[in-house]
Order: sequence, then C-alpha cells, then structure tokens
Amino acid sequence: APTITSAVAGANAVTIGWQAPASDSTITKYTVKATATRPDLTIQTVTKTVIGAPPGTSLTVPGLTPNLEYSFTLTATSAVGTGSPSDPIPATPLVGISVTNRSLTEGNSGTKNFTFTVKLSAKTTLPVSVDVSTADGTAHSTDYLPVLASLTFAPGQTIKNVVVAVSGDTAFELDETFFVNLTNPGNGLITAAHGVGTIVNDDIGHPAIQVAGGGLHTCALISGGTVKCWGGNFYGQLGNGSTSGPVDATPTPNNVVGVAGVTQLALGYYHSCALITGGTVKCWGYNGFGALGDGTTVNRSAAVDVLGVSGAVEISAGEAHTCALIDDGTVTCWGHNGYGQIGIGSNTFRSDAVTVPGISGAIHVGVGMNSSCAIVAGGAVKCWGQGTNGQLGRGTTTSSNVAVDVLGVTDATQITGGYGHTCALIATGGVKCWGLNSVGELGNESNTDSAVAVDVVGVNDATQISAGTEFTCALTSVGAADCWGSNGYGELGRGDTAASNTPAAVVGVSATQLATGSAHGCALLTGGFLSCWGRNDYGALGNGVAAVGNTPTPLPVEVVGIP
Repeated sequence: APTITSAVAGANAVTIGWQAPASDSTITKYTVKATATRPDLTIQTVTKTVIGAPPGTSLTVPGLTPNLEYSFTLTATSAVGTGSPSDPIPATPLVGISVTNRSLTEGNSGTKNFTFTVKLSAKTTLPVSVDVSTADGTAHSTDYLPVLASLTFAPGQTIKNVVVAVSGDTAFELDETFFVNLTNPGNGLITAAHGVGTIVNDDIGHPAIQVAGGGLHTCALISGGTVKCWGGNFYGQLGNGSTSGPVDATPTPNNVVGVAGVTQLALGYYHSCALITGGTVKCWGYNGFGALGDGTTVNRSAAVDVLGVSGAVEISAGEAHTCALIDDGTVTCWGHNGYGQIGIGSNTFRSDAVTVPGISGAIHVGVGMNSSCAIVAGGAVKCWGQGTNGQLGRGTTTSSNVAVDVLGVTDATQITGGYGHTCALIATGGVKCWGLNSVGELGNESNTDSAVAVDVVGVNDATQISAGTEFTCALTSVGAADCWGSNGYGELGRGDTAASNTPAAVVGVSATQLATGSAHGCALLTGGFLSCWGRNDYGALGNGVAAVGNTPTPLPVEVVGIP
C-alpha cells in the first residue's frame, strides 16, 4: 500500500501527498477516496484518480465542503491488480476568501465611494473572519481615505463589502492605484489577498512635450505651444514679465508671456529661446553680448524677436550665444563671440543673427557653453569657438572662429556640448565624446582630456544625448537615463554625489526625452509629467522647494503643476 505523507487544506479542497511502495515500479494509477460525515448524518464520498502518476507525487481533491473533517485513503493499481488502501489521514478543507478589483472616476470635487466585495467561496457552518487594510500604490493616502477593519462572516454568509472613499480634484494626473489587502484569516483560507483600486483621472491637463535646462532654470514646452519656466530669474530668463534678485527663487512653473505656437526650446545659462511655428525665434532673459538677438544688449523679462532669422527648424543655446539651423542647410548664430563661437571669422559679438560661413547641408546644430557644432549630410561634424580643452575635436587645444572638422566622427546624428567637452550620438546608438575630462565628462573610464573623439563605454542603444556643464546624459531605447561626469550636486541622479567616468542609470526614471542644465537634469515622462534632479538652490527642479545652501538633490523629484 502507498503511504500518505501530507494532507494540506485548501479552499474547498485538500491536496494529498504520498510516497509509493518502493518495491513496485509498475503502478499505473492512484485513487484517492475522501469520506466525511455531513451534519445530516449522510455520507459524502469523493473519489479522484490520477493515471500514470510517478511515485512520490500529489493531487488535489476538489469539491469538498468547508469545515467538515474528511478521511482520505489512497489506493494504488498496478499491472498485477489493485492493492490495499493506505492508512486513512484526516484533513478539514477551508472556505476560500477573496477580494475584487474596482475602478472609479475620481470627479472634480467631493468624495466618491469604491465598493470592494470580499467573498467566501462557499457557505460554512462556522463564522469566518479576516482583516482588511488599504495600502498606497501610485495613489497616496491623501487621494483616498485609508481603511483598517476586521470583517466577520456569520454562518451561511458569503459576501461583505468594504467601502473606500476617494477625494475628487481638478489636477491632471495619471490614473492611480491603491490596494485593499486581506490578512489574518480565521476559519478560512485567503485565495486572493489583494484587491486593486484604480482611480481614473477625468481632468483635462496640459502635458509637457519637451523639457530644456539652463544654468539655474528650466523650461517646458506645453502641449498647444505655450511655455512654462521655473528657477532663477535674475535677468528675466523665466519670461514672466518680471525679474527677481539673486537671493530669490521661483521653484514652481510660471507661464512665459508673449509666446505662442512654440515648437522647440533652447536654454542658455541665463537666457531662453523658443522656435516658433513658421521658422522665427523669440528669446528672453540675459542680453549681454546680444544673446537675445534683438539688436540690443538690454535684458528682457518678456520674449523678443530675434532679428535676421527665418526658416529656422532647430535651435541650440550656449552660455550667452545661440545658433539656429535653417531649412536650407545653413546655420545662423548670434550673441557672445569671445572665443569665436558664432563662427563668423572674428571675435566680435553680434546682437542680430548672422550666417556661419563654410556650413552647408547641415542637418543638426548643437551648442556648448562657448563652442558650437553642426552635423552635415553624411554624419560628419564641424565645430567652432572655444577649443582650449580640445572640445572642437580636431586634435589640438586651440580655439577657432571658423568651422573646423571634427576628427574620427563620420556617422553622427545628434551633438551636444558642455563647458569644455562635446559629445555626438552615433547612428549605431553609441556615443563619442571629446574635450575636457577632469571629472569623467567623456565617459571612457578615465579622467584624461582628449582632443579627439573617444567612445563612451557601455552605451550602445542611445536615442538622445544632452550635456550639462561637466556631465552628460544619454536616453536609451528602453527609456533609461544614463549619465556620467560631475556629480557635486547629485546631477547624475544616482542618489550620491560622487563623480563617475562611466555611465550609470538615473534612479527610477523611464523617460521619453532628457534635458540637462548647468548641474541638474530633467526627464520628460509618459503622460507629459516631468521629474528633475541635481542643483536646486534657485528652484530649477520645479518641485516647489528651493534647496538651502546648494544642498544636492541626488534623486529625481516631481515637477509640480505640469500637467
């Protein structure tokens, strides 16, 4: 006879485990028989057969009545015949306890009630109890009224309701979830321990579609073509019609006045620019050296037109200069020119846009702090401006006020620059960088400067790149943000402030677009939400807080008010 080794109670079922006779390997089936005396003194017999079961296996006997003790025996059948049944073993199946999922549209005000159903799988002659509690998912306890309770089912009762009140609001947000959890059952077995409550958002928001970083400020392009900015505003770079002093901060998004139909943003250290539908450009903020391109050097707290630009399809801004890619493949620049960064063959600044000679067939423009670059047809790169750290990529550390060829880069698709380094996204998804490398800006596992392009290690599926003053970030094909370089303000987003000469992922970010400022980074998230990390002493992270004393913020925080 086989030997039953275990009888484990389940919901309306018992699972039997056994060991077959060691001397008989020809067994073809096992039959389990469960017998119980019902309250009305009748006999219930349940038989289940498993064919071809190997020795030492198990099977579950379903359809049992909870709270009744059953006696289980197991009989083996072989080629010779049916053997003797095993010794009986008792077990009592339990009633199953489960909780449903629910979804509810939150509404704009007041409260609405979620009703979750807690069910027993069968009637029972004994009372059944279970504890119920709520827990945050993506929703927080401020979005709903937490519940902590004990439920008791009377004999014969199979349904109890749990009501959770949800608060309505007018803030645009993604659908959120919380949980109703079952624990500590009495006279029962929990078969579905978690009910999911989905709070469906019904508010119409204005999501971000692009984010851009400046020196100490950040701006977002909003669906519909408007712009919001936040952070430092000493020169009017937030574009809200006012300025604030050097000790003031604007840590929440403000509307930029006088701009509409915006298709792209580019931020310098203290100025901001917007590409407008139709190919014109508007700028605001710091206007020393003609950075705004309006023909003056007067700072502006509201947007002004850049003179001499039409047909623009892309813009990029440096410390105090800006360049635009024109639809005919030329590049035009304006502003500070102390290193020749506007590429006109002299070092005289211009307060109106001028065409960069020697550039034709350009398909992308990218600007560093005091240097500029263009990708031309075929993927070659030309750069001009400051080259004292090798950021022009031509093998020397001299500056140039005319465009020069970058060595060793032939298949670039995007380019970005920082204070003393430049990086190019390659068609294969890799990244090459050159220039200053004192804190690992080049991402090649060293801290040695290089005036020619070197490969960034570990990045092979990038879709976008963005450089800050001394760091760089790459967006990967799966939405990760890999950053490397300086990290004194937590701008690598890893939770620490240690610099890294190899890429490492920003914690908790799944992005659709990245932006870097001087020492902060930001990510555009699904749904048009934003998160930022790094330097926040002037509120550039947009989380409603301006950190005191340059306190690093090394993990992403949510930008408030967008959408």
